[in-house]
Amino acid sequence: MRLFKILVMLLLFISVSYANEKPINILIFQSYGHTLPWSQQLMKGIKDFTNNSPKNIKIFIETIDYVRLKKQMKAEDWKAYLDKKYSGIQFDGIIIETMFSSVIFESFSNELYLDVPKIYLADIKMKKQKQKNILIGETSSNEMIKKTIALVKKQNKNLKNIYIIEPYFSGKSIEKEILEELSSETFSIHLIKDFTMDELKIKLSNLPQNSVVFYILNFQDNTGKKFVPKDFLEEIVVNANAPIYSFWSTFLGTGTIGGYMTDGETAIQEILKSLLNYIHHDKFINKIETFNLFIDFNILKKYGINEKRNPKNAIIVNKPIPIWENYPKETLFALSTIILLSILLILTFILKIRNERISKMEDSMFIQSKQAAMGEMISVIAHQWRQPLNNISIMVQTILLKYQRKTIDETIMKTFKTDIFKQIKYMSNTVDDFKDFYKPNKQKIKFDIKQELIRTIELIENTYIQDGIKIEKNLLNNFNIEAYPNEISHCFLILLQNAKDALKESDNAKKVIQISIQTNKNECIISFKNNGKKIPINIKDKIFKPYFSTKKEKNGTGIGLYMAKTIIEKHFNGSIKVTNTLNGVNFEIRIVNVR
Repeated sequence: MRLFKILVMLLLFISVSYANEKPINILIFQSYGHTLPWSQQLMKGIKDFTNNSPKNIKIFIETIDYVRLKKQMKAEDWKAYLDKKYSGIQFDGIIIETMFSSVIFESFSNELYLDVPKIYLADIKMKKQKQKNILIGETSSNEMIKKTIALVKKQNKNLKNIYIIEPYFSGKSIEKEILEELSSETFSIHLIKDFTMDELKIKLSNLPQNSVVFYILNFQDNTGKKFVPKDFLEEIVVNANAPIYSFWSTFLGTGTIGGYMTDGETAIQEILKSLLNYIHHDKFINKIETFNLFIDFNILKKYGINEKRNPKNAIIVNKPIPIWENYPKETLFALSTIILLSILLILTFILKIRNERISKMEDSMFIQSKQAAMGEMISVIAHQWRQPLNNISIMVQTILLKYQRKTIDETIMKTFKTDIFKQIKYMSNTVDDFKDFYKPNKQKIKFDIKQELIRTIELIENTYIQDGIKIEKNLLNNFNIEAYPNEISHCFLILLQNAKDALKESDNAKKVIQISIQTNKNECIISFKNNGKKIPINIKDKIFKPYFSTKKEKNGTGIGLYMAKTIIEKHFNGSIKVTNTLNGVNFEIRIVNVR
């Protein structure tokens, strides 16, 4: 009881501690509306970050939507709006995204959030500030450009010409950095400028071999025609005969091959990590990487660039993913299900054939000969199936091993499918070879079991007398049934022969088989008693199993009692059992006449 109280108090303490954990409130002041690709990347990055962060981190987002609103909402209006909306919230950190939001935010930053740590991404005009709690998160474009040029050289081994599409309106700083980085290279550098859209498309469709193109940003051509930069790129790549590298991941899917690209998702997650580091440790992570390496698989193939030339850390987009990689658990389950169903289907087919063949036997002699051979048939099937089953086992183990080592591909799966169905077809053909083994024609007729028993005894009684065995018929009641007379006769012969064999080994001076038929409404009980040797307890449960015999040294097949049991159970809806009596053994058949 004391231990229970301690555990309860401990749980209460943990719960209160968790509930009282101080929330961390972060404000993100964003420039663009949520419909723009860049903003969508930021939102995805924020969502992924919060999903993998402690629950006490709360992020608030405000969007000035610069493209749509422009100057409709002034800085003083934003100040009043934020002051009122968040009057009851103490922010632990603020992120200001891009130049447009930073200009507005700085007009009231010191009044509302002087002591709050801030990260700007990134307005170069803010570099004049040297406050401890302010970080200017530069976009590290110089490192991004260096890595992109190294990538271009690695992917294009015979590179001779680099073409740079001159940006309009924005992107001049990146163009300058590209030219500076290429100044020490031996390639021919060409700056494409002062063009119409049609002129540029013609130019790009006629570039010499071993060329690449750098696209930065273009909002218009020299006619003043306006474009969305992504749409501009999508239009010029259609007929370009050289791969085009670009610097924003929002351009992926337009036809660019990719490269080291500024990525909103990467940027916001790196900035949030740096800000949390300051909140917890009073220090920013100064190096914020805002780019990542992206490669478009389709464009890579379009220009015949070897996939092995990609750096290992590349994020490959538009690459077809095999179904077993996309859904490994489901694929493994499907394969296992197919194999299991195939085996079950085969086993069901075997059972169906076996039942059909047994049920269509014409007469007792036909049953005897076919049943005696049934063991051989199963042995042959088992022998012929052993190898394909072993092959299937090996194939399944191999495919599982390849899956665990992640070396499985489409070719392996196709080969696996072909091989396993080949084995299954072989097994099915083996069964078909024996399909016509049991096909006797049988037809049910009405008969009296008593008369059939008497007829059977009359056939063999003289031979029993010659062996000194007396057959006594006691209480033979009539019992009419619609079934197969020859089959029940064969059962009687089996039981008589079994008794005869037992009596031959007996030392009794008087050897007797007592037979009786008792009826009770719709039930018939047929008893075969003999005063021979009793059945040892250790083999009593085995005598009805196929191929079990106590007379192997006398050519006993062990098939007789199994055949009798099968006929009674399958064709007469009955049962058969054996018991040791005071003077010997009793075999009892019970048959129910279902009307």
